[in-house]
Amino acid sequence: MRPLISIVLFAVLILNVLFKPAYSAGIPIKYSNGPIMSGPIPLYIVYYGNQWHSFNQKVIESFLNGVSETSYWDIAKEYTGFVDESHTEKGKVTGPVKVAKTVTMNATLGVNLIYQNLVTIINNQINNGLFPEDDQGIYYVLTSKEVAYEDSERTFCGSMCGYHFYFPTSDGKKILKYSFVGAPDHCPAVCVRPQIDPSLNSTIVRTPNGDSLDSMISVISHELFETVTDPLVNFDSAWFDSEGNENADKCIAFYQPLQNEYGASYNLKIGSDLFLVQQIWNPSTQR
Repeated sequence: MRPLISIVLFAVLILNVLFKPAYSAGIPIKYSNGPIMSGPIPLYIVYYGNQWHSFNQKVIESFLNGVSETSYWDIAKEYTGFVDESHTEKGKVTGPVKVAKTVTMNATLGVNLIYQNLVTIINNQINNGLFPEDDQGIYYVLTSKEVAYEDSERTFCGSMCGYHFYFPTSDGKKILKYSFVGAPDHCPAVCVRPQIDPSLNSTIVRTPNGDSLDSMISVISHELFETVTDPLVNFDSAWFDSEGNENADKCIAFYQPLQNEYGASYNLKIGSDLFLVQQIWNPSTQR
């Protein structure tokens, strides 16, 4: 599913973390000559909403600050291609990714967001000097559980749990990449462990950080891997398969192999922190 919307000068593809094939077996992912993101990738996070807890923010940042030092991130390093928008230099995804700046913002634009609200939220941080205007980074708008999102093409908790896309700066000189991820407990029946392989539900003792937070981190990870390997999707696409699926879409239901520790099931350990995140498609092994 590759829905299109018009944003300023661009027809932008929104990649959804919901209603995608669980596993595109036998369908290879291919490179389509678009740019990838290489080198250090700073992350800029806006925690939007009135119900954010500092513990949740700490766990999210622990994941993002450590993920590129794990074997999980080694899958991202298998993706190669042009590393500039002028298509002159080739390389591969390297990282590291690190949280550069965060802002916690009350729901001053309301709790029913639309696309333009997300652009405004990010631009306000830039205009106020809180974030730089950085086309080498990724901007996240993460919302707390009272916040909804809907535009003419999609609805949070209806057609997606999160997505990534981009928009041009006001002078048109840069393209900024960003992602929206909503709180899964806004609609737990839809976005808590979205489309997880049913066979895993009986084997998971409990999630290490709580179902909602771990589900949100998995969606954040999903969008991170897709953004670094296909940042200008549809405008100048890089990696996707013949059905329009990006690397995280192709493995959305798969969390194996699982381990148990401290009474919790997990598949990624960063320092002493445990996480339960979906798997990512490897372009070298095509699985």
